Amino acid sequence: MNGVDFKKRYGPWALITGASSGIGERFAEDLAASGLSLVLVARRRNLLEQLAQRLAAQHGVECRVIDMDLLDVDAAGRLAAQVTDIDLGLLVNNAGSGWIGRFDLAEATEHRGLIQLHCTLPAELTARLLPSLKRRGHSGIIFVSSVAAFVPVPYYAVYGGTKAFLLLWGEALAEELDGSGVDVQILAPGDTKTGFQEVAGEMSTRWSSVESVVGESLQGLGSKRIVIPGLENKAGVFAARLLPRSWMARITKARQRAQTPPERR
Repeated sequence: MNGVDFKKRYGPWALITGASSGIGERFAEDLAASGLSLVLVARRRNLLEQLAQRLAAQHGVECRVIDMDLLDVDAAGRLAAQVTDIDLGLLVNNAGSGWIGRFDLAEATEHRGLIQLHCTLPAELTARLLPSLKRRGHSGIIFVSSVAAFVPVPYYAVYGGTKAFLLLWGEALAEELDGSGVDVQILAPGDTKTGFQEVAGEMSTRWSSVESVVGESLQGLGSKRIVIPGLENKAGVFAARLLPRSWMARITKARQRAQTPPERR
């Protein structure tokens, strides 16, 4: 992991939201392999307990399971209160969801949930945990954003907007914390093979693996503020910076429409 002693710099504990599957589960596996004990947070307690038992047996680390609905408005406060007794060195704001389709075809509660999960929760949780992370003098925060943060994304409008919030806020926070010892990274993957697509209803067949996405993230932590896994995704983001935003909206509209179930177009 980039020559860094992760347990020394980011241990002894890491907290991962959305840890029961996909990218969050892979973060748990890789961080446990590096010797960090873990706070695993998600709604599905049975999956968290299975993961915790496996990682504890394989790597000899401690695992604390917190089953919580992160859509609750008081989730960040309740979660922060449950980790005041440990020396937390790494926060992975990974929990996420999505809904692909025309904005007006989704329920208002769907939009509110995305904003709560991708914006309100990580902002409040980070604010509550940041003082202790700064006092340590060596710690880290990872925000899982998306390549959708770099362009307008019709049929994924609110999702892309929330991921853009994570990108821009994360960049600003990284600059504010420069020299504090808190390493901030914004991870912006493209389509990644997880259970997310079933929830969102997305029909894409172009995937990155969770192993490669998390591997690039941890390899770049402490040296790269923005990590875009995969050459194709890097090229796409570079092209998006050169083309007019109106062009990118039309391009992404065509791509996303093709991935959207017919009843949501």
